[in-house]
Amino acid sequence: MSTLDQTQIPCRFRERAFRTYEPIIAQVIKAYPGVITFSPSLNYSLSPDTFACRFRDALRSHERYNWTTQLIDRERFLACVNSIAVSMTKENGLLRIGDRAELRRPDAAILNSPARLGSSFAPSASPLLRLDTDAECDLICKLATLRLLAAELKCTGFSEQTKHQYELKYDVSIDLDPATGIAGVL
Repeated sequence: MSTLDQTQIPCRFRERAFRTYEPIIAQVIKAYPGVITFSPSLNYSLSPDTFACRFRDALRSHERYNWTTQLIDRERFLACVNSIAVSMTKENGLLRIGDRAELRRPDAAILNSPARLGSSFAPSASPLLRLDTDAECDLICKLATLRLLAAELKCTGFSEQTKHQYELKYDVSIDLDPATGIAGVL
């Protein structure tokens, strides 16, 4: 365990939660930019939706807290973590995990992909949104929780305190840059 006081970290981002998903993260990083197909109900006894949420949390946790691991190449992980996506296939609740662009290919068997929802966002072309009210911040966090955002959104309007509150209230990861005040919501 790290020397970091983990009681200050939301449960879903703690090292113990990361360790649960460490082997599958390692597989995804090794296969990247390829896509792996995975059955969370067989391997983890979780629904696909629950697994997808916790897997995303584990990615963000490792990115933020740099947990010590022998399985994951840190440089490779950092190079591709923001392009990794999780998508459910049409058959048997399988998940496809890998490069977002690869998952969006027209021949990919994906349900609820941003392309099918009519989104025109590209992963690298995230707009900067100015969020002036709590209601606007709530809306963005709700959309992210429902996985209705095509890519990480860059926003203003989050402070360190509100970032922590929204991460506890919603299933979101908010990366706040204190120097610019810009937050990435995923």
